[in-house]
Amino acid sequence: MRVRYWIRYLLYIAWRRIKAIFSVSLYRYGELLCLASALTLILLIITVVWRPFGIGSIIQEVSNPAIFDQSLSLILNFMSVIFLLVIFLIQNANQEYSPRLSMLIFKDKYLIGILVFILGFSAFNLTGLYLDWASPYDLISYVLSIIAVLLIGAIILFTGYFLNISNIVDYVTGRMLRKIEPRNIYSTWRPLVPEHDEEFSEDLVKDVHLLFSTGSRAIEKDQREVFESTLNSISVVSDRYLEQTSGEITNDDFINEVANYFEFLIRTALEEDSRQKYLDDIAEAMGDIALSIVEHRDMGGQSQMAGRLLKSMKDLFFKSYSLDLTSVGHVCIDKIDEVSVAALEDGDYSSYNYYNSHLDDIADISAEAKQYYSALLLQRALNKYQWQYVKLVQLLLDEKLAVEEWQIRDFFDDLASRFNEATSETSLSQEQLLYAALYGANSFNWKLKRADIQGIENPRIERITKEYLEEYIDFHHRILTTDIGNKHSSSYSVFPEMLYLVCYKIELSDEFESELLKQINDNWLDYIEQYYQHCIEEDEGVYSKVEESMMDYYALQIIFHREDKESLQEFTGDFVNLYSNLPKNQDGRWGDAVNRSLYKHLKLYGCWLSLSLDVQKDFPKLFDVLVSDFQDVVQRGKALPASPTQKFGYASKHGGDWVRPWTMSGSQVWGSKVQYAISAEMNQNFGQDNQLHHELAEGIEGADKPRERQYRWFHFELKTRHDIRSAVAKGTALREYLSHRENTR
Repeated sequence: MRVRYWIRYLLYIAWRRIKAIFSVSLYRYGELLCLASALTLILLIITVVWRPFGIGSIIQEVSNPAIFDQSLSLILNFMSVIFLLVIFLIQNANQEYSPRLSMLIFKDKYLIGILVFILGFSAFNLTGLYLDWASPYDLISYVLSIIAVLLIGAIILFTGYFLNISNIVDYVTGRMLRKIEPRNIYSTWRPLVPEHDEEFSEDLVKDVHLLFSTGSRAIEKDQREVFESTLNSISVVSDRYLEQTSGEITNDDFINEVANYFEFLIRTALEEDSRQKYLDDIAEAMGDIALSIVEHRDMGGQSQMAGRLLKSMKDLFFKSYSLDLTSVGHVCIDKIDEVSVAALEDGDYSSYNYYNSHLDDIADISAEAKQYYSALLLQRALNKYQWQYVKLVQLLLDEKLAVEEWQIRDFFDDLASRFNEATSETSLSQEQLLYAALYGANSFNWKLKRADIQGIENPRIERITKEYLEEYIDFHHRILTTDIGNKHSSSYSVFPEMLYLVCYKIELSDEFESELLKQINDNWLDYIEQYYQHCIEEDEGVYSKVEESMMDYYALQIIFHREDKESLQEFTGDFVNLYSNLPKNQDGRWGDAVNRSLYKHLKLYGCWLSLSLDVQKDFPKLFDVLVSDFQDVVQRGKALPASPTQKFGYASKHGGDWVRPWTMSGSQVWGSKVQYAISAEMNQNFGQDNQLHHELAEGIEGADKPRERQYRWFHFELKTRHDIRSAVAKGTALREYLSHRENTR
């Protein structure tokens, strides 16, 4: 077994070596043959010249004068091969692309060296034949003939390499990169006032024009490998140029020409539907060059050059919006955002605003379009905006950039208006996409959690951070209170998550924390009040997701403030006022069900408070309201309540049972450990003999017994699943069937 193992191992190593050898380009093999030829020539010279050890005398004993004539024949054959290969290369480059490509090939140092060798070898052999040279010159001619054979192999390898146009592009790029140096770029190197060498700039523009024309031709001929090589070369050359030039330059002819050439490349790609796939790569390259401008140019000097490329990307977005064979819209959004964030990291908020205005235009159009594809694009843009806000917070904490409060307010105002515009009067699928961007997986709150707002020592930075967070809280309030009855279920968890972040993940001074908590609570109560008013006015039931978020919110509030009775009393008073101000005794299909729903939550809140506090003593206002509107729940029939919360008339969550009456909702923000810990804590007070429930019943004055409200537990006369299926098959709605008196008791 060990022998087999070692055989397999050696074969594997050999295979790896062979793959490594053949992965080297043909050009490198040609280089090796040229170097081997040069080394052979050097050894020959040493052998002939180095006579102290008698080597020269040994050579003189060998003689074959006919070698000169034979070498001349070899040279003629060699020149014929070279001529054919050169003609083939020129035709390939000229017919397919540009004559300049073939011209640049023959500037290669190895090809020039081979040409010089052929001329010298020919002259040597003609001279030897004419003068009838003998030893050691005939041996030298023989060695030179061997070198000529090696060079024939090198020529063949070079030809094979340059047959691929993308290899020619890479070769041209390498030549351009070697030329781009400060000593060539500037005619006089004066650090304060650098002056460009106009001749060099013109040559560089011609070279980059060759790259663009090759890329345009590659699009027309649908040669993706050549096109990708061309775009990569343009990006590399531009990056090298920006790296080697002064950062103070605000207007650059070379970069302006590059931006112009991209317009022609885009136009070529838009001419036919089959060329749409190239637009993604074009946008990528434009974004990379714009990013390089931001990195290598000083603050303020970058806006004009990078902004021009970003404007071209925005125009490309609008031109490609109706195309269905490309994802260039997503690429444009990504690259514009990447450049904008890079400006932020440089502390250049002015350039950030300018760059991001192009993303704003894209987002505005996507919000107004109200199509599924536009919703996908806006979803991507919304994610970018969220990360931009997180970046602003991180830069503030690092004391690199602090913007004014009104600028953050404008940022969120624009974001809220786009979101509300896009989600109004739209389809469910589009609505789900957009709400997922803010409140789905990796929600806005989850992103803010990653900012790690802790350990702020600078009071000024802490104050500005608090202002950032205030605008953030108001933003979500505007989202939820706009068209309040038509919100997606994923959005209702935002207030409990913000409460958790401020109480547990965000570290601010007690003063600032209390201000944020009050703002969250005020916005939360305002939202709940508006929502319940909407349900009453529109005669609608309370959505279960809203009720679940209410349970999560008040569970978190009690957990985090159990040692702060004054804050709990303030929060409780606001909650009671909200309930008391709702209109009672409503007519309509739902009657007082909306009020009773809020009463259940108020009662559940009191039950959780009683875990560590005396509700009647510490929260008399809450206790009085619960007593005055108390309605006992009396079980009728054989069916049992699903959980103690249902038995004692508390707000209940679907899925609760006698073992685990209430479970906190899951969230990426607080995670499963916090979820189950709080659930276990709040479930302690739900027993068979619930204390608060009976205290409320006993607190009713002037009544012999508690007022009763009976649950109607349905008992079905349908005995089998077959009966249910039969009823549905007959066209009777199951809900209507169960509402008939004969089917209930």
